[in-house]
Amino acid sequence: MINISIILPVFNADNFLLQSLDSIFNQQTSASIEVIAIDDASSDDSWLILEDYISREPRVKVIKHETNQGPAVARANGMKLARGHYIMHVDADDYLVDGAIEKLHSKSIEFDVDVIIYNYLLKDSVNNEFKGYNIEKELVTSNKHDVKMFFYNNSATKLVKRDLVLDMIVGNEKFTATSEDLLYCTEIFIRAKTFYLCADVLYIARLHDASYTAISWDSELVLKNRVATLIALNQIILNNHYDVLVVDNVLSKIERTILEYSFVYKFTVFKKAREFNDLKGALRLFKKFKQIRLRSIELSLNSRFFSCYNVIKYTGFKNMFHFVKVIIVVYLRRFRR
Repeated sequence: MINISIILPVFNADNFLLQSLDSIFNQQTSASIEVIAIDDASSDDSWLILEDYISREPRVKVIKHETNQGPAVARANGMKLARGHYIMHVDADDYLVDGAIEKLHSKSIEFDVDVIIYNYLLKDSVNNEFKGYNIEKELVTSNKHDVKMFFYNNSATKLVKRDLVLDMIVGNEKFTATSEDLLYCTEIFIRAKTFYLCADVLYIARLHDASYTAISWDSELVLKNRVATLIALNQIILNNHYDVLVVDNVLSKIERTILEYSFVYKFTVFKKAREFNDLKGALRLFKKFKQIRLRSIELSLNSRFFSCYNVIKYTGFKNMFHFVKVIIVVYLRRFRR
């Protein structure tokens, strides 16, 4: 019996892939593991690295996409082949901390929960480290209020029972990385009943422009993507038992993202946002989204003043200055072209 299946989507990660694989297979653990690596039509040497690795490591399975299909489809195809009792995700440019697999395996046996959530660190190109989560003490709970703050933004910080990932919405459509994580975590959160918070740092995520999960600052594309995200979220709700807490949290997160990207949009695109009608239709799928909230988004998409006002109101001055930096980066990229 395989205890843990590790899903590893790969796209142009030849600089980091070997370290990622070694961080998994150099672990001392009593767990039976398998790695399912999905090369998503990389144009670098990632496939050669995978071929070499499978020649000496029988616990690796590989899938090769002839065309790039995005992380959602790559992960979904990997999960379809998984045989482990639990599933975890590792990005090809990230790596596991020593002892991570044994820690997760032992806690999964001890508590038999649906989901284990663990701390992780973000590391930039000069090795500065930032906390991703701040889980301070371990907790076993069935109360979703206890874990909601750690749930939505990262697929790679959760060990999930394989039964929970069957027939998921994510993987049926293509989304940007942020939405793929949000939808995967939302569907898991709705389905799961028991949770364990692990206070140990078990995962290191790299921050760099080439990352498969790096955020795209194409604000127009992101706004269009939010329409697809909302439609998929509605489908997730229809397919599962309705959970008011989850839906409220996710809608608030999506609303905040729309307002943030509206701010970037108004200062980089210089045209009327045609996406609002589509957004309005998608948001109206949810009764919780009142007209006043729709009006707030409409004003942000059509007015620089209100885009500034709303991003400050809902996210604060600190985040506004962060998005000012994003706008500067957008202009620098255009200048370089």
